Amino acid sequence: MNNQDVLEMLKAAKANLEQLAEAHSREVHHHSRSAEYHKGIGQEKEAQAEDVRTIAKQSGVSGPNTAQAKIADSLDREASIERAHAVHHETEARQHGELREACQKTMATELRKLDQLVPTQVSAVTDPSKGPRPVIRPGQRELPADGMPKVDMQFEHLVKVDG
Repeated sequence: MNNQDVLEMLKAAKANLEQLAEAHSREVHHHSRSAEYHKGIGQEKEAQAEDVRTIAKQSGVSGPNTAQAKIADSLDREASIERAHAVHHETEARQHGELREACQKTMATELRKLDQLVPTQVSAVTDPSKGPRPVIRPGQRELPADGMPKVDMQFEHLVKVDG
């Protein structure tokens, strides 16, 4: 695997993390709003149950088996269910918030390496005005001063530079 492959993988990982962080943001928004909604419904159900009890008391109807008591108990159970839904959504919003922060932290720390990659396939830094120059290896014959090797006439067409 070369640097270009690693670079492409890091770019893909960064794009995926950005999408994942955005998805977690949407989930935080959804669950936060849902928690508020269910809290409100639960409070409304509790208020309705209390109103039913107050009306029953004022009208002189009392007792656990009356219709008003059953309605109030039913409203209390519904309020309890709504509160449980609100707690569930608050928990989900918190978890998605933590996951979003983890994605953002990873992008800020680990993927910062994407901007710090240095090519490793470069053998040396040279002055570009001098152009490329050959590197003589041990056992190789010296090149002529003009830098072009001598080629037999029959092969000259293979190495000829049009200019």
